[in-house]
This record gives sequence, C-alpha cells and structure tokens, in this order.
Amino acid sequence: MSTGASSAGPSTTPHDVSADRFYLENEVTGAYWFATADRQWRCAIVPQMFISRVSDPVAGCQPGAPTNKGFDDAPLVPDHFNGNPAQPDSLVVGKNEDSAFYSLGQPFFWAVGPNGKDLAQVLNAGETISAAGFTCNATGTGVSCKSDSTGKGFTISGRVGTLVYTPAGTGQAYRSSGPDVVPGSTCKTVRVPSTGAQVRVHVDAGVISCHDAEAVVIRYVSDRFLEHSGNTWSAEFDGWTCDMPTATAAERDGFVGECGRADIQIRMRQP
Repeated sequence: MSTGASSAGPSTTPHDVSADRFYLENEVTGAYWFATADRQWRCAIVPQMFISRVSDPVAGCQPGAPTNKGFDDAPLVPDHFNGNPAQPDSLVVGKNEDSAFYSLGQPFFWAVGPNGKDLAQVLNAGETISAAGFTCNATGTGVSCKSDSTGKGFTISGRVGTLVYTPAGTGQAYRSSGPDVVPGSTCKTVRVPSTGAQVRVHVDAGVISCHDAEAVVIRYVSDRFLEHSGNTWSAEFDGWTCDMPTATAAERDGFVGECGRADIQIRMRQP
C-alpha cells in the first residue's frame, strides 16, 4: 500500500484537511481511509466500490472492532450474504443515493495492511475531509459524512447512528452519547470474542453514560489492534487502564474485569 502525507496535530477547531493524507491503495481498490481519534469508528470514502448490493462511489463507517455491531436502537436490515434480517454493522451513503444502515459482515471500511496492521490515518475532532464527491467531519463523539451532490448523509455520535448529516462546527454532533448514570448502575451485556463469555457492564464510580461505558469495554475486549499484556490481559488507551483479574481474585472480588480513568470505575461482572 502507498500512504499519504503524515498526520497533522489534533485540533478541535473546525478546519479542512488534505485528502491526500488519507489515500491508500491495495489490491482491491483505492480509497480515503480514516479512523476517529479513539478508533471506535473506521471509515472510508471509496471512489470505486467493491461490495455487491452497494453502488459506488460511497462514504461509509463501521465500528472499530469487528465483533461489535456498534449501533444502539438501529433497525434490522438484510444481511449482505443471505438477505435475512440482521443487526447493522455499517452506515453508508452513496453519491446519488440515500444514506442507509447495512449489515455487510466484513470490515469493508477498514484500512488493513500486512499482518492485520491498521493503516488508517486519524481524522481528528474538528477536521473535515472532502474527496470524490463526499465530505466527512469528525467530532468528539463520532463522525458525519454526506454526498456533496445531494446533501444526504449520516451522523454517528457515541453508539447512535442517524440518517442525517451534521455540518462541522454546529455543535449538534457533540451531543452526549446517552444520559450519565449514577455509580452502581448496570448497563448492557458485552460478549468477549476470545472466550465467547458474556460480561455485564457496571458503572461502579464516577460519572459516565452507559453508552460510553459499554464502548470502553467493547474496545478493550474486541479491538484486535489494541495491545494487551501480562496474565491480567492489561491494556491502556485514551487514558483508560483495563485488566482482568486472576480467577482467584475474580471469585473473591466479584468481578471479572475492570477499566478505570481518573475517578471513573467500570467493572465487568457475570450476567
């Protein structure tokens, strides 16, 4: 693959950035690939698409972990392979088509290189990229893309996807990804891909929404690009430190994993 220019420093002030920074080519297609700063979302503007049932060109996004469907309260859509109703794993807008949820079943909007290396450049909060008839901008909680010819698009904020484009700098896409919950609150269940086990997300201390707490746990257990180490499978990202205690400690303390940042404590317990 060939890469564009190196990434500029992050800034939250809305401004345009060069599309050349994001362009990569592989054996299938060339595209403008990018990821949000927390790598919760991976996206691309694809001038020549390679997915059946999806016309080209398109702009689209998928969750940063392949096992995470990613969208809360989204409608079921036809599965890409068999047409059966399925949870969506992508948001896509065509140059002359409406934006829509899709269940593609593969990371089509990921820039994956040799040995599974993630090659996507980060589109920082406040940055806007325009290429191939599309415009995308990143916010503190997600990303928004549109077709320049129709104005139709989508917005992702936290784990919520909507079929409307949000212009950069309006503040609309910076909304909270759900209401904050009090310590002691129980959130949703998350699957650990490596073991198949289910863990229930609990907010034990601090102020955070269930949406964001679940996103932290999902990244910790699902992101194959995240480095884990030691017998506690510890990992650090975006100021969070996560680990899983030994079986003896888990039985003693009543939780099988935890993530902490500042005064926020998220714990994973058996459902």
